[in-house]
Amino acid sequence: MTWFINYIESDSISVSDRGFSYGDGLFETLLLDNGKILTPQFHQERLLRGCQRLALPFTYDELQKAFCFAEKQASSYDKVCVKFIISRGSGGRGYMPPDQPNITLAIGILPAPDYRHLAKQGVKIAISDIKSSMNSSLSGLKHLNRLENVLAKQELAQLNLHDDAIFEAVLLDDNKHLVECIQSNLFWFKNDVLYTPLLNKSGVQGTMRARIFSLSKYQINVGQYSLNDLLTADEVFICNSLMTVVPVISIRTQAGTVTFKRSKNIKQLQSLLKQN
Repeated sequence: MTWFINYIESDSISVSDRGFSYGDGLFETLLLDNGKILTPQFHQERLLRGCQRLALPFTYDELQKAFCFAEKQASSYDKVCVKFIISRGSGGRGYMPPDQPNITLAIGILPAPDYRHLAKQGVKIAISDIKSSMNSSLSGLKHLNRLENVLAKQELAQLNLHDDAIFEAVLLDDNKHLVECIQSNLFWFKNDVLYTPLLNKSGVQGTMRARIFSLSKYQINVGQYSLNDLLTADEVFICNSLMTVVPVISIRTQAGTVTFKRSKNIKQLQSLLKQN
């Protein structure tokens, strides 16, 4: 991975940076194809919304400059992944941020993973014992405090010592409501109706999730759902900006494994997203 810190090639930040000390910032992962960011408007909206929520003085013009810089750096590659990290920088006393933050912008360029085979054959997932943090002040944001995801990924790695075919894990909150997966959002079809968890207290409002919401073809029910709602679905899929839509072929639970088919609705959705 090649890193640029405030547009200068480097892989170092100050130990006093508030992103390092307190997780005081946001990040975003984008896919570039032939030097162009795919669906940039969804990433821009989420980053700017997050900056506003955290009172980070990062403007639309500055974001446009950062996107243009990333596209220029990736112009010689067919397909790459770009990671943006925006922190409040150094300064302040303790938790109190400085009145005039000195923003740190980190941009990382790395090869994009290829999920095309997973989009065709589907993946196996499991139910994580790690709970998703509940905090309505931070819900939806892709902020830098992601410890439950780290713990869940460690747990998944231990599970894969016995079965390395488990790709993802579902996170629930303390009230046993479905939230999301470790690195993706969660959807399912039941009787041809599309469902996804409400993320007003926990989870990340993914850009692919937002893109699916923008498709007028679907009526989407968003609410508080239990694990049983998921396990009795007709079709299940996970999604994010890199993998797009990936069918789930089975979910491992403590009681056993539930299997699903990649049926007509997921295939239609995948086709529709390619056209839009």
